[in-house]
Amino acid sequence: MTKQTDMNRYILACCHLYGMISEDKVLMFYNKHHNTALSNLLEHIDLKRLSKGFIHYEKGYFISEYIYDSREMSDHLLAIQGKPYYFPSLDTFMRYEDEFYHESNTYIDNLYQQLFNIVTNKNKVWTENLIESVLGLKQVNATMETILSTFSDDDISQGKIMKITPNLFAVVDHARSHINNGYSDYELKQLEVDRLKLKATDTCLCGSDKPYGTCCKSYDKIGLGNQDPFFVITHLKLNQKRLSHSKANLKPYMTRSTYIYQA
Repeated sequence: MTKQTDMNRYILACCHLYGMISEDKVLMFYNKHHNTALSNLLEHIDLKRLSKGFIHYEKGYFISEYIYDSREMSDHLLAIQGKPYYFPSLDTFMRYEDEFYHESNTYIDNLYQQLFNIVTNKNKVWTENLIESVLGLKQVNATMETILSTFSDDDISQGKIMKITPNLFAVVDHARSHINNGYSDYELKQLEVDRLKLKATDTCLCGSDKPYGTCCKSYDKIGLGNQDPFFVITHLKLNQKRLSHSKANLKPYMTRSTYIYQA
């Protein structure tokens, strides 16, 4: 495998896990995972081939197609500001090269069994498709209303939906999300508790390897301002609805049922 192919695969995994990521952050993560000291990322990348995987490059960022096509780059940068990055082992990380991969957990298993036995009349394919829809929608920051609509559209009774709601909420709370930099809502809440315990000399949780006191402790939570390369776009869209995810835009994330249960 060539260095170019290896790097393209790595960027695919980055974008599927994070949605959008800066060139500098990719380089830092790659060097950490491979114990290397590369200094120039672009010379190891085939941008044309990368675009065939629906990943776009603009202003120093690699961007998933759904963010790029809706021009929501500024909204995404504002949403992830100050949040740490989920950074698993290389083996786990590279499983995200497949955009439909989702880590299994007990919450998914519990919901699967409940859907299988109560909702879908023991139809395995229908059950897997419903769960993949939930995980895919949460990954791209869909609202709970949109997630629940996938069940009503399949003519599932309100009574059955009420029965699965507790397990459904648990799955959503523990599902990885792009606006959480790959963390789930639950994990991010736990990290916030840990952040409150950090001393100025402790390593920052954001992945920079810098001391907390000189990194995110004084982070400006208001906005990225002129540091955001997509700043102009933000101000052109002040009167438009932010982070909207209609079902029509999310169909590519609701179509396949493999890779959900891989360990």
